[in-house]
Amino acid sequence: MRHKWFRLNVVHNTLLPRAEIVFRLAGHTASDGSVSQTDFDFSTGDKEEASQTGDPQYLSVWSETLTEIKQALLLVSHSNFKWACKVRVLDIARIEIKGDGAPFHSLGVYWKRLDVLHPDKRIQLDSQPGRLGHAGIVGLYRPKSIPRTAFKLARKELHELARKGAVPLVPIQPQSP
Repeated sequence: MRHKWFRLNVVHNTLLPRAEIVFRLAGHTASDGSVSQTDFDFSTGDKEEASQTGDPQYLSVWSETLTEIKQALLLVSHSNFKWACKVRVLDIARIEIKGDGAPFHSLGVYWKRLDVLHPDKRIQLDSQPGRLGHAGIVGLYRPKSIPRTAFKLARKELHELARKGAVPLVPIQPQSP
């Protein structure tokens, strides 16, 4: 984590700086003992949030500058994660989705306000440490006009980057009151 004096301009739905390093929490292990590619598919929650908010579907990641891995784990209150996969935003932005041989678009990493969605309202987690570092990789949603293989290749490239930066996690023990 960088020094506290380092400030990032965190504005919801704006691009992260390309020099930033983000990490994705991953919970599946492939047969070779590394991070599984399934951790780079949209979850049911990702799809539901996009349909409720109208925002594009994104893969949740965290800025290493603003969020420690331990903080991210506590924010998602999920103990099944086994990996933190670190990738530079610049490397993610170099991944292109190509349809019919021409570049369609590249992936982007945007700041995403971390909210909890309930059926009747959204709750912002403003006071939680590490919350400001939440972001999302955008550009992996496949419109019907683009071949499926183009998106599979992009996910595979993202997965390979993530495998190289994967750090195994030590389970966090709940703190007693």
